Amino acid sequence: MSTAVSGNSSVDITARHQALVALLIQNKCIQSETVAAAFRAVPRHPFLPGIPLEEVYSDTAIPTHFDDNGRPISSSSQPAIMAIMLEQLALQPGQHVLEVGTGTGYNAALMGYLVGAHGRVTTLDIDPSIVAAASDHLAAAGCSNVKAICGDGMVGCAAHAPYDRIILTVGGWDIAPAWREQLKPDGRMLLPLSLNGPQYAVAFDQAEECLVSASVHPCGFMRLRGPHAGPDIAFPLNDEQTIHLEYEEALTHPRQLDPGRLRAWLAGPSHELTTTLQVSPREVWRGLMLWLALHEPKLVGLTAGGAAVTAGAIPLLLGANGPKPWQVTIGVVTDNGMAFYMRQPVTNTGSGEPETFVLGICGYGPGSTAAGQQLQDHAHAWHLAGRPGESGMRVRAYPVNNGLTMHTAVTRRWHKFVVDWLPLS
Repeated sequence: MSTAVSGNSSVDITARHQALVALLIQNKCIQSETVAAAFRAVPRHPFLPGIPLEEVYSDTAIPTHFDDNGRPISSSSQPAIMAIMLEQLALQPGQHVLEVGTGTGYNAALMGYLVGAHGRVTTLDIDPSIVAAASDHLAAAGCSNVKAICGDGMVGCAAHAPYDRIILTVGGWDIAPAWREQLKPDGRMLLPLSLNGPQYAVAFDQAEECLVSASVHPCGFMRLRGPHAGPDIAFPLNDEQTIHLEYEEALTHPRQLDPGRLRAWLAGPSHELTTTLQVSPREVWRGLMLWLALHEPKLVGLTAGGAAVTAGAIPLLLGANGPKPWQVTIGVVTDNGMAFYMRQPVTNTGSGEPETFVLGICGYGPGSTAAGQQLQDHAHAWHLAGRPGESGMRVRAYPVNNGLTMHTAVTRRWHKFVVDWLPLS
């Protein structure tokens, strides 16, 4: 596969390429020699023409397509999560794979290498411009066993079925019936599953009565688009549209939130509480957020970017500074108030993530105290349960009409996802 790029020596490109592979191995994202060989054999730069090499061969996601409001709708995923998911997928030579979410074509090319000359990869995307660009990249890279097709990923591609593996590289809200129909009985399905907000890359295998996770890893992907995608709601809370409230609409109990009222609450006085719990950013992202997603039907996310970050416009829970600063927090919206988790005391020193901080709560609106108390109760329940996160986490997917009743279940259109934790060995 050619490594030449105008204005850059092949030696420089190769050095950067192999340094990225070494980093992924060092960070244990790559754990097998087969996945390592794929990353060594398939360079990233042919799939990101015009992008500086130092960016191409950094362990970062690179947005490539944007909507009319400038929000990214497609990207080259972070190599770390690509490696992790390829390890989860456990591809074998000769297998047939369906990918939903084509991106630049780079992930499909890696899979094409792993399944070999007798294997086949079909990659689907709903956006014709994305498919056209990826097809050009794949052709230039000599990937003859990969075919990019324009279509709605939710209906799969019956023409090339059945598949040994199905992988989504976009955030999924449910498992589409077409995917199950097109997957072989002993096949594996891997998708970034959104559980009321938090996403987990779940590799599902078929069990007697359900699909059961073979592995689970936290992740974050742009959402699946199209007429059958999940009911994700997002609306701005300021004129500059740098602050957004986001949530997943429940099919059975839709919420009617008033953006104008929430905006007024956010601009008004606030009320602070403390949980007294010392937590790390990792525990919040991989544990507390999931706990709320499974136990709080009024969960929402609040995000800020750009000048809204430096202005401290929302409570600081997780975030990053730099050229494109961002912040995110989670909380609840009730009939007469809202509250969100934050670091206590609220500081933004620009010195990077702290190792731990005291978990606080910031409430808005006339019912801020009651909303804050809900978050306080959830945080202490999570703590008393042993602060569960992704370690030992199991996800089972049952048909939605099977009558199963469990507390930690997320009900979707076609499936009910039951989450529990297995004892660690």
